[in-house]
Amino acid sequence: MGNTSAGREGLTINFPIYRKASPRETTQIISETLKTNQVDWLQYEKPRWKFFTEKFKHYFSSFENESWLEGELTLELEHETNIEIAFNKPSERSYGRFVITSEFVREQLPKKIFLSHKGIDKPLIRRFKSALESVGFDTWLDEDAMVAGAELERSLLKGFQNSCAAVFFVTPNYQDSGYLATEINYAMQQKREKGDRFAIITLALPDAAGNTGEIPDLLQQYVWKTPKSELEAYCEIIRALPLRISDPLWK
Repeated sequence: MGNTSAGREGLTINFPIYRKASPRETTQIISETLKTNQVDWLQYEKPRWKFFTEKFKHYFSSFENESWLEGELTLELEHETNIEIAFNKPSERSYGRFVITSEFVREQLPKKIFLSHKGIDKPLIRRFKSALESVGFDTWLDEDAMVAGAELERSLLKGFQNSCAAVFFVTPNYQDSGYLATEINYAMQQKREKGDRFAIITLALPDAAGNTGEIPDLLQQYVWKTPKSELEAYCEIIRALPLRISDPLWK
């Protein structure tokens, strides 16, 4: 069906076609071969390939301890045709190849920043969203990420799975109930699964009268901050993220 080879934090999966084939034909042949053999760790979802690392590790136990290989990856098929000698005669043979490196995996790890808040604080959160995106971060905000009719809890869970941090904006309006409690539980689940690659950032923000909200019990096990201004709160978010802003470049 295919063969794999591994190096230092790298993996190559080769599919020999045994004849000359176009990139389109190669894609079709590999896709049909995978379906015939009931392979569940690599699937073609036009126009991309989906690679499921946990299923792959289960199938190839020798990769179980490769900690760098994780997540659901989107791959591109490399196509190559070579002239080879078979039975003393030259013939053209094509190959499909997937190359996965630790750097490639790292680039595909979730990078969104989930913004948890009470609906009444939406204008405040939009300002933070705009400030974060202005320096290149990708945010998850319910009004943008969820289309009409979306199932709320499923959408929230997907949002956390696609994130590397959750920022809880605790104002006097914030109460640990309903979907806000669900968001805290989802954040804790992602923290357990992703470790240092996921940050729970809690900010106790004052209202116009200087009153701050009460930190929910489940969030009190993590360090929280009480910034005196939105600028100070923004700086706290940047400091706590598992991501960094890249070096300045000319526009």
